[in-house]
Amino acid sequence: MPKAINFKRVVMRLTESATRVAEKERQEGINTIAETIRTILRRQSWGKPGTVKMKILAESYAQIREAVTCIDATHCLREHAFAKGTRWLEFHIPQASDNMDTLDALIREVKESLRKTGLIERGFVYVVWSLRPREFFYIGKAQTVDRLGHGKFAYGSAYATRLSLIFPAKNQDAARAQVEASLLAVIKRMTNGQPEQNKRKEPVPAGCASRDLDKLAHFMTAQQEALSGRGTKQTTLLDAAVAILRKASRPMSVQEIVGKIRAKRLWRSEGKTPTATLSSSILREIQDKGDDARFIKVGPGRFALK
Repeated sequence: MPKAINFKRVVMRLTESATRVAEKERQEGINTIAETIRTILRRQSWGKPGTVKMKILAESYAQIREAVTCIDATHCLREHAFAKGTRWLEFHIPQASDNMDTLDALIREVKESLRKTGLIERGFVYVVWSLRPREFFYIGKAQTVDRLGHGKFAYGSAYATRLSLIFPAKNQDAARAQVEASLLAVIKRMTNGQPEQNKRKEPVPAGCASRDLDKLAHFMTAQQEALSGRGTKQTTLLDAAVAILRKASRPMSVQEIVGKIRAKRLWRSEGKTPTATLSSSILREIQDKGDDARFIKVGPGRFALK
């Protein structure tokens, strides 16, 4: 008789462990990104690809993305594999010298059991594995029991001792595909890459964790664009000087203006002589625009607004 307890318990424990590990790694990645961006903002320079800060951001984001995939997988399993109405069946795979005879006998046993339980017309997710030592050989989904005769299942059954079937509460191919992908993601994460026979990477359905990751990506992009956009035009420095002088309502020296601009982060310069840059820019505007210039010179290195 098939048993419906061992494998479900194994998957529930793996899911709980995977959730704890992934949540911790996600938070660590977020903390690293936050600290790195704070440093970048203090320096007012995003940096070029390949720099240490950019590598830290890329590696941390990749860590978060991997953790998020695992978190979404655990949420999917709770929704579809542990939901009310889901059925779990488990069969023992005897080890014999003639694997084909053993496989045929196993398929006949599964068919008979599904007829008795009323599940013969239902599709399912199946896992070929061993309890001691715990090893996972293959995870797949099938519409009928006859699908179990394919090559990878036959290979796995030659070494495995258990065949477990999961019948999601929703008898839909989409639900089975989601359970297959999520179960595979959790097991691979918690068993160092098993099962090796699953070469094709199944997409885990995106959940709340993925949507939060999208928000983080948008935030990082916005910070990069904001920093990259500052100081790209020469007139930006002059506009910043206008803003400072307008608020001061008095003449100021170039050094004072630059100091205020830097304090308020209105303009960023990679140059070593921002005061000379501002002074020459103001004088050029006065010379080029004449009466239309926004500035007037009131003394050596001192300017005011008209």
